[in-house]
Amino acid sequence: GETYTGAIKDLYTPIINNRVRRAIKVVLAKLKLKSGDPEVRLLAAKELAKTPREDAVKDIQAALEKETNDEVREALSLALALTQINSPQKEHRLQAIETIAKSGNLKFVPLLKKLLAKDDSGNFLEPDPDIRKAASKAMDAIERHMLLISTARNLFYGLSLGSVLLLAALGLAI
Repeated sequence: GETYTGAIKDLYTPIINNRVRRAIKVVLAKLKLKSGDPEVRLLAAKELAKTPREDAVKDIQAALEKETNDEVREALSLALALTQINSPQKEHRLQAIETIAKSGNLKFVPLLKKLLAKDDSGNFLEPDPDIRKAASKAMDAIERHMLLISTARNLFYGLSLGSVLLLAALGLAI
């Protein structure tokens, strides 16, 4: 807060590396959560979801309480879930798994698989059976969601191809 009165030659350029850049990105994203523009808040929530950090939980929760835009709320919920998936509190972890399941996003399957992983002797790495059960259900929900999307896509593709072939057959008949 004070004005620098020393010589310019006494100043030095700080070393900026990837570690510093990552920390700055998170701090900027936390600040952008307070923006009046929903697009800025959405991008900030997505940035916090990319690099989940425990120190962002309070900022995400505060933003989530005030948020009115549904798309931003969804992104904030997902960012909070990714931040709390490894929380020491069981309730937070179960809520995080439920939020991840609701997202239906296939990219979170590896995260859920880590919760179901076993060591070399066949024991689960995750000691809590409730967490494992929730992770298994979440993976099933995501796979069902992907199956539904795949079925709809294949149905649409089949109908489109069928209509093209019908038009071609009619053209040849004329």
